[in-house]
Amino acid sequence: ENRDLIKFGTAVASGGFDLRAQAVLLDEASQIVEPAALIALNSGISRFIQIGDARQLPAVVSKVCQQHNYDHSLFERLLGMPGQASVLLDIQYRMHPSISKWLSFAMYEQKLKDGPQSRCRINGCFLTDFERVSFINDSYSSEEAVGTSFRNPREAASIAAFTSELINNGGVVESDVGIITPYAPQIQQIRLSGKLARSVEIATVDSFQGREK
Repeated sequence: ENRDLIKFGTAVASGGFDLRAQAVLLDEASQIVEPAALIALNSGISRFIQIGDARQLPAVVSKVCQQHNYDHSLFERLLGMPGQASVLLDIQYRMHPSISKWLSFAMYEQKLKDGPQSRCRINGCFLTDFERVSFINDSYSSEEAVGTSFRNPREAASIAAFTSELINNGGVVESDVGIITPYAPQIQQIRLSGKLARSVEIATVDSFQGREK
C-alpha cells in the first residue's frame, strides 16, 4: 500500500514531481551541486536526509563554475556548519584491512573500522617490492592535451609495464586487475602501451566508483 507513495528520480527531475512528501532522501549528496539539491527541497517537506561522503568525489563542474564556488555540495556545506546532525557509517566491508588502515588515517581521522568480510580477505600473491598501498612518483612524465581532455604517454607506459609484471610474475589474474584513470584518452593510451588483454579492466574514476573490484 505504501509503495505507491514512494517516488524515485534525480534531484533536478524532482522539480517536475508533485512530491508532497514528508521526507526526501538525497543519495550521493556530495556529488550534487547546491542549486540542484535545492530543487528537491522546494516541496514543503518536513525532513531532508542526505547520504554521501564528502571525502569522495565532489560535484563535477567546469573550471568557470569552480572559480565562482559552484563546485560545492549542500551536503559539504552543512557538514561544515556547527550544530548540524550527522552520522558516520564507520564500518567498511570491501577493502583489505591494510588498505583501509591508510584511508582511515589519511581521510577519516582514524575512525574507519573493518567489518568481518574485510578481515577474512584472502591475502593472495603480491610483488615483494611493494606494499598493498604504494605510491610511485614518475616526475619526468607530463600530460598532453587531447581535445578537451588529457593523456600522459610516459605514465601510461609505466602503468602498462607494472601491470604486465603483476600478471606475469606476481600471480595476479588478468580479470582481477582494475586500472583507474581520470581521463578517457588515457584508457586507450594505457592499453596500447602494453598491449594489455581486454580482460584487464581500464576505466575512469566515475566508472569504478562503488565497485567491489
